[in-house]
Amino acid sequence: MEQTDFSDPNRSTKFDSLSREDLIKRQSLLEDENLRLVRENYELRQISLTDEQLRLITAEQLEALNDSLYGASSERWKKPKDKSQDKSPLKPRVKKPSERYPNVPVREVHIKINPIPQCDSCGNQMKDSGMAEESEQLTVIPKKYEIVRNLRTVYTCSCHSCMKTAPLSPRILEGSTYSDEMILDVSLSKYCDLIPIERYAQMASRGGVKDLPANSLIDLTHHLLFL
Repeated sequence: MEQTDFSDPNRSTKFDSLSREDLIKRQSLLEDENLRLVRENYELRQISLTDEQLRLITAEQLEALNDSLYGASSERWKKPKDKSQDKSPLKPRVKKPSERYPNVPVREVHIKINPIPQCDSCGNQMKDSGMAEESEQLTVIPKKYEIVRNLRTVYTCSCHSCMKTAPLSPRILEGSTYSDEMILDVSLSKYCDLIPIERYAQMASRGGVKDLPANSLIDLTHHLLFL
């Protein structure tokens, strides 16, 4: 059976007839088409991308494709393993969360045995040694919604001719039923985390705030944008 040699250097392809300018034009068309498809894909998921975000996403996709095609795992020939280096290196010490994230506050939880245990050897009641075995875990405090009720003190005078009310602090949107913190959280979620407003409302519903109007939240982001 005759075996076909696919590695013939003289074998021509359709690209041999194209000039350098033709190849550049085709490459440009393919890049534009890829950008369009990526943008449409995100728009179908109700995620709007800026041009800079679109370029970053396509660049990451191209890098992943290059790794899959030309990475070390795809090479036909692999360098023989050096038997002299069979000894696995010592594993590095795993950093504690407080070392890895020094800016995150630490809350200590003291765990005790109640009632105080007895010694397994003599049966006497044990006492606190002052020592503690320490371990750390990174945790998260779920988002908590609350209603702020402002009680503005009203001042009167014994002459009954004057009355003054304590003023509110300046706000992003005067008279709004949403606080500045709420407006900033909605805006950061939409424009920085690319979370659609409808999905933000669904997340708030799981936190106990049901039927949060998406249109009102969108208006808040627009107001902040044009300040």
